[in-house]
Amino acid sequence: MDKNYEQKETKLMKALIDRCGMQHIVDTAAELFGNSVFICDLGYKILCYSDHDATYDDFWEYVKNYNYSIPEQMIQIMRTGDFARIYSTDEPLIGKYSFAEFPFLAARIRDGSHVLGHVCIYGSRRDFCAEDNDLLVLLCKVISYEMLYRGISKPYEIPYYTLLADLLEGNLTDEQELQMRLKCLQLHLPPQMHLVIIDFLSSTVQTSIFYIREYLAQNLPDTLSIVYKNQLILLTSEAVIEHHLLEKNLSGYETSTDYRIGVSNLISGLQNLPVYYQQASDSIRIAGLIKMEGRLCLYKNLKIYQLLLYAEKEIDLHFLCDPVVLAIRSYDQQYHTEYLNDLIIYLNCGKNINKAAKEACVHKNSMYYRISKMEELFSFSFEDEETCLSLQLSLRILRLLNP
Repeated sequence: MDKNYEQKETKLMKALIDRCGMQHIVDTAAELFGNSVFICDLGYKILCYSDHDATYDDFWEYVKNYNYSIPEQMIQIMRTGDFARIYSTDEPLIGKYSFAEFPFLAARIRDGSHVLGHVCIYGSRRDFCAEDNDLLVLLCKVISYEMLYRGISKPYEIPYYTLLADLLEGNLTDEQELQMRLKCLQLHLPPQMHLVIIDFLSSTVQTSIFYIREYLAQNLPDTLSIVYKNQLILLTSEAVIEHHLLEKNLSGYETSTDYRIGVSNLISGLQNLPVYYQQASDSIRIAGLIKMEGRLCLYKNLKIYQLLLYAEKEIDLHFLCDPVVLAIRSYDQQYHTEYLNDLIIYLNCGKNINKAAKEACVHKNSMYYRISKMEELFSFSFEDEETCLSLQLSLRILRLLNP
């Protein structure tokens, strides 16, 4: 082994043994690498960094000053899949991004199988060499030992995580205990809340889920959030849902990953959180079954499908379909018309001719003619509310059976 490397290894181990803290270790590492060193948690928040007075390019200056990466640039990083690779192996990764002037060398910090974060060396002063890889692996172990010694082996700790986890798992049912824990944590929840599940289907984004949680926590008012069972779970206000703030904040990730947002009914009692968790989860599942467009899955709009799925266990759903809907579908197939689509649009628009015409991109007189013709051909009336309810139910059955 190279004597120079052995000396660096000895200095790094001495920095750990000295027990002078994380900053001392990081400053020692920066001296040995000849480059700046950053320690980040799973949310990509900087826990510690060297060279406080050094001048960096715009990207690293932002990271240093705000402890976080610029969201737009984080999206670019996520698309590369670099963090998925970093967090899957102890082998360091070297790379460079278009928005940064210099390359980086990074590797994960772990305690056994539990990943704690990563170390990033920014190559602003000298080029990386072969021994840097070995030294970085050692540094990651040193940082892990220091975290364990300082009692910060879980740097990405959310104060209310245990509370929400206990509620989700049904382990907290006593109202008095719940109020006491809320008071101890100084949590003030909005009067009207939904439980939201953000389910990321991309393994690339799974490695960035803590960053996304932190980003949303900073940008969404009245919201609690944790990572639970590899999903992002939020308790958020009615206003966040009504004003589509979730979709707006996540819009940058749409081109790089597939995800759905499941939203429960309004919560009535935190002790019932398992019920609302199931609602949000069912919303995502049902949206997949019916191949629903869009990412927002509201349980209030999808619960009818859940009832149909329950009914399907007892009866063939085809027999629940209104004969009118089946007749319209058959007529369309035979004569190549689109009455079924007109029916869907008209009912979805609340039987408003103007709205339906706009949705169908036709003149309102044309839409009125189609609706009247439909009533004439299939002998029913849209004035009968029971008929309309039966038609809507039947359309949902068809969508469930033929997504």
